[in-house]
Amino acid sequence: MGHPSDAHSFVLRIWLEDSPTGEDPARWRGRITNVLDDRSRVVQSFRHVEEFVKEYVQQWDEPPPVE
Repeated sequence: MGHPSDAHSFVLRIWLEDSPTGEDPARWRGRITNVLDDRSRVVQSFRHVEEFVKEYVQQWDEPPPVE
């Protein structure tokens, strides 16, 4: 882990949200935030969490800059 882009920290907040009418079942909602750049996204499934994190992980597949 040579430079800051070699690691990322995320905060995932999830909560159970009742439907507005009370007739539908409650659903899980959430927000994921990258601690380093403060980017965040509302998530409604773990697939959304995976997509958000994947954007950062794909950077690791690129060769590091030559110094």
